[in-house]
Amino acid sequence: MSGIIEATNLQTANIKHTNGTTAASVSSGGVVTFNNRLIQPQRPIFYAQGTGQSISQNTETTIAFASEKFDVGSYYNASTYRFTPPVGIYRLFAALQINYISSPTDRVELTIIKYDNSGSSTTDIAEGEMGQGTETYNTSVFVEVIVEQTDANDYYYCTAMTTAGTRTLQGDATTAKTYFGGFQL
Repeated sequence: MSGIIEATNLQTANIKHTNGTTAASVSSGGVVTFNNRLIQPQRPIFYAQGTGQSISQNTETTIAFASEKFDVGSYYNASTYRFTPPVGIYRLFAALQINYISSPTDRVELTIIKYDNSGSSTTDIAEGEMGQGTETYNTSVFVEVIVEQTDANDYYYCTAMTTAGTRTLQGDATTAKTYFGGFQL
């Protein structure tokens, strides 16, 4: 027997070869296995780096993570620096390194922000800051958070701010010092 089967809704637990061998199975929970191997759909995941951006003193600035390294599902926009994933639970993380903060009172902040499209509002969902002692060094900050995305139109982005005058974010297309990423759990 050969031909094409067209169906909108096919209900089956097993797909078998004509010799009776099971080729694919579907559990009651919808998990599909082929030849006893679990098949999972691709999950959204992205990773992008920032390079040499200037951050002005006391000005919250959106970080330009324009160097996209990978983006499964195309949910990260390297022009707007936004991650707009489908509904699900995600781990988001970001880091920055900023040049030469030398005063003990100077600080640098890194924030992951959620934009709620339905309410046109923002919420800081992860924030980290770092000061410097009496030595002059590059300063690094890392933040991470687990979020539940309940509206596929909401998005996430990162900002930075420093109290140390205009500073430059460190990193380049090959050295990950300033980056933003996330993946579905």
